[in-house]
Amino acid sequence: MTPRQLVQAALAHRRTPRVPYFIQLCPDAWERLAPLAGGRTEAEFLDNDVDAFSPPWWTWGELGDQWRAPDPPASRPAVRGTGSYKAFADAIKAAKDRADKYVLVTVYGSHFEKAYFARGIENLLADLAGARDFARRLHRTIIEKNLVMLENFLHLPEIDGVLLCSDWGSQRGLLMSPEVWDDVIRPGEQAEYDLVHACGKDVWVHSCGNIEPLVGRLVEMGLDVLNPIQPEAMDVAALKRDYGSRL
Repeated sequence: MTPRQLVQAALAHRRTPRVPYFIQLCPDAWERLAPLAGGRTEAEFLDNDVDAFSPPWWTWGELGDQWRAPDPPASRPAVRGTGSYKAFADAIKAAKDRADKYVLVTVYGSHFEKAYFARGIENLLADLAGARDFARRLHRTIIEKNLVMLENFLHLPEIDGVLLCSDWGSQRGLLMSPEVWDDVIRPGEQAEYDLVHACGKDVWVHSCGNIEPLVGRLVEMGLDVLNPIQPEAMDVAALKRDYGSRL
């Protein structure tokens, strides 16, 4: 089996000759491992079954001082695009020519994190509690722009999956109640998952922290891969009972 076939088999819950893996290192981790690599690059040393690519995207532009103040800002957020979709497509095609690996587009800080990059985490959590209408509008704005970004590359046949990332948890539990997550965050996440699936790609979700209360919801929403989760914090028996065939 090629690395791509290995990952696809694992996602389909089929038995595989070995466990496929996808490891990403922080710069300081690679600095420590590089002397053991025998002159190989980080990619050569890890030899992942997954080739990961960050897409052209958008970022916040001039937001003004209001956006860092406690009260919800009245001004519209300014954004600017980044990167080249042609260069992105060319890089993916070149990698595909080298090896048949599973191609994953990684969008870190895609939704909830994008919101607190603009507001600051304390202000955004206060918005969720006391200015819900503003929080909904901000998250909808982010998703509207993300959907355009996704549509710019999801047609590429070499792409197998898309990883969307927002950290919803702390070590002890969610940063907001499940009900607030359902109200503010779930609609946009669902729109993204539906678009990715409509284009024939897998949905990967990355969220740090203990997000056990959301696992069932994410399964219902159609995710294919969840990374990471704290197994010791989960009621695994209950999840298998309720969602066994899809876990």
